[in-house]
Amino acid sequence: MDSSAPASQPPSIIALMIADAVYVDHATRKTTIAGAINRLVFNKNLPARVNRPLTIFISMIDPRGIVNFEVALEHADTGKRVFELRGPLTTRRPEPHAVMDMHLEVNDLQFSNSGLHWLLVKADEEILNQRPLWVIERSDKTGPVSEQGVDSP
Repeated sequence: MDSSAPASQPPSIIALMIADAVYVDHATRKTTIAGAINRLVFNKNLPARVNRPLTIFISMIDPRGIVNFEVALEHADTGKRVFELRGPLTTRRPEPHAVMDMHLEVNDLQFSNSGLHWLLVKADEEILNQRPLWVIERSDKTGPVSEQGVDSP
């Protein structure tokens, strides 16, 4: 083993968001998160599909080495996964307090159950952070919903 290689260490998650889009200015490296989402309201019966991409923004501190990384969205009561992404996360940032941002675009999400869902971020099977997402099957099918963080796919 190379003694100069950093020891593996799971990162600490300092931000976790679901949004319409994430933009990165390549000149300044500043990130803009557009349209933060806390709920999805469907004006039709479930199962239903989100007919556009959603973006997951993850900001982490102190990622080191190689960890088995997982991002998943699952129903709180049933544990049924809406999506999952797994694989090794390899970082070579030996300096302390290094921040690494990533955004993932997810497509074609299909929800079978209403209620609370959890967006989970794990490393080596340990939950690092989670964020709630409410999925609502709206019985009143008239007009848009106008609450903060609510989206009607």
